[in-house]
Amino acid sequence: MRIEPFEIERFYERWEFAAELMLSSSDCESRALGELLALEPTAHERLLGLRLGYTEVVGSQELRDAVAALYEQVATARP
Repeated sequence: MRIEPFEIERFYERWEFAAELMLSSSDCESRALGELLALEPTAHERLLGLRLGYTEVVGSQELRDAVAALYEQVATARP
């Protein structure tokens, strides 16, 4: 089976690091983990205690609470 080249990947291969402004990317500028952890005072300790594995399909309670806190009239559902 012959698979045709994925054209958008060929485009990025050529221009991603050569263009002055890349307006078509869907990702953000990369950052060092230390820079990200420095954004929140307790992030380092929380990261060290993080258990890696599958979460609930609806997301963790912490995530749902954080998203709900962005809105005035939303309450989180407790599974």
